[in-house]
Amino acid sequence: MPDARDIVNLVQARVKRVLDLAELAIPADKFERFRTLVFNEFGHEGFRRDLAALLDMAARAAWKGMARAGTSLAGKVVRHECIRRPARIA
Repeated sequence: MPDARDIVNLVQARVKRVLDLAELAIPADKFERFRTLVFNEFGHEGFRRDLAALLDMAARAAWKGMARAGTSLAGKVVRHECIRRPARIA
């Protein structure tokens, strides 16, 4: 399964191509500002932060799904039926 680095590397290759094309089309005085905006959006302040949050959320959901299925990381089945809750004190 691809990890965050694989995804970021793919995006960075596309960003480089977009910046190369934009440098040809945008006047030099405006290109530096455009370049800064692109790096902010696709760098640590934008896309990378969102990607990390998304992958973290997916990992937590997978962890919870394993717990619901009664499977630990070691692949052992936990039998919840045999665990009794303490009686309520009225």
